[in-house]
Amino acid sequence: MFPPQPDILAREKLGEGAYSACWRALYVKENHRRPVVVRYFPCIKSLHDFGREKEIYRKGVKKGLKSIPRLLEVRKTGSGYLQLFEDAHGRDLRKWLKQRKGEPWPEKTIVDAMTQIATTLMTLNSWGVIHSDIKPANILMNAQGRIQLLDLTECNRPGSWYHWEHYVGDKKYAPPERMDGHLDEQGQVFMLGLVAWEMATGRHLFEGMDDDTPFLNMVKLRWWPRDRSAIAHLSPWLQHLLLAMSSVDPNQRPTLRHVLKIIEQQVVLDVWRYEENRPQVFAEDELDARTRLAEAGICYARFMEAVDIENAGEVAEAKKRYAMLAEQGYSRAQNNLGVLLLDVGKVEAAVSLFRKALAKGNVYAAFNLGKYVQEAGDLASALRYFEFSAMRGHPQAKEHLSRLLEKKGRYAAAAYWKSLADCA
Repeated sequence: MFPPQPDILAREKLGEGAYSACWRALYVKENHRRPVVVRYFPCIKSLHDFGREKEIYRKGVKKGLKSIPRLLEVRKTGSGYLQLFEDAHGRDLRKWLKQRKGEPWPEKTIVDAMTQIATTLMTLNSWGVIHSDIKPANILMNAQGRIQLLDLTECNRPGSWYHWEHYVGDKKYAPPERMDGHLDEQGQVFMLGLVAWEMATGRHLFEGMDDDTPFLNMVKLRWWPRDRSAIAHLSPWLQHLLLAMSSVDPNQRPTLRHVLKIIEQQVVLDVWRYEENRPQVFAEDELDARTRLAEAGICYARFMEAVDIENAGEVAEAKKRYAMLAEQGYSRAQNNLGVLLLDVGKVEAAVSLFRKALAKGNVYAAFNLGKYVQEAGDLASALRYFEFSAMRGHPQAKEHLSRLLEKKGRYAAAAYWKSLADCA
């Protein structure tokens, strides 16, 4: 439960995620009761992400964008925060799917939902961010079919960045390129295509998908053929569109603008090349799936193999594997290789790798640079590096930042960061 508020009456818990929980509630002010949704964060992991999300919501209010939640207020409660949103009076698509027990939606409802979501995504993209977690649980729909796209926490800039290398969020709808540390508009098209497929069939594109088995999921998403017979009841143009949107190759997917044009004209404007007879690759378990993906050159699988090799004490082999990934610009490998080089006194090479990783937003590289320059006596630079890392959720950076601020006599700021470190 969120901390008691004299003007908020909780009514119904809607759900709980890794970092927050939501309730329907009444906001009471001068005998007026307003339905709201309260989202409670007991602790903010990343102040940077939290602040960016708040700015997106505020921009939505300013621009009159009704297809994302309308943020009314943000309150600080101890080390946590409350967000108050206008109640849109709907249910998430996951609950609608469960209620329908596998019964497909009418084609018009599917197309209307796709249109609303694609239009919303294009607006977010025009603001310089993409939504990385498009799934039924993050789509609110009311009885009239009006859509709101929820949970903008993972909205971030498109491209090849550390935040996409860090494989978080839902693992059942993630596009294949996410495992190579890349996400852009075409990744959104893939996720939207899977959601539309689920509405059309009453089930996910593939059975047995689970957040605890990301590698097995990706084997299916990357190598298993799409069963066109499952959507044979749809109009041919929509069948073709869903197959194109779920293509493994992002270059073979239509853009969001093209999706809207196809929907408007109800005809496939180009011949999208999707692989109807894609050869299936099977994996016995999660480890076998990781091996197969690593053999195919997938960065995340190769990186996790290298981490296991390092943890097993085979440092020389781990260095080789990190080096190959670092050469490709994979920032997590650049950082880990830098740490190993620093351990053997290759300071210049290590610092160079940390800087390359930091250029892609790697918070661990920022933390390691902070420690290095602090030991060299450059406290001003250390403060900047630790703050960059702490703002983005690195727990040790919060502790180091707190201690450094205390040394500088900034006791209030030091206590604040200490509380965030303890909360994490």
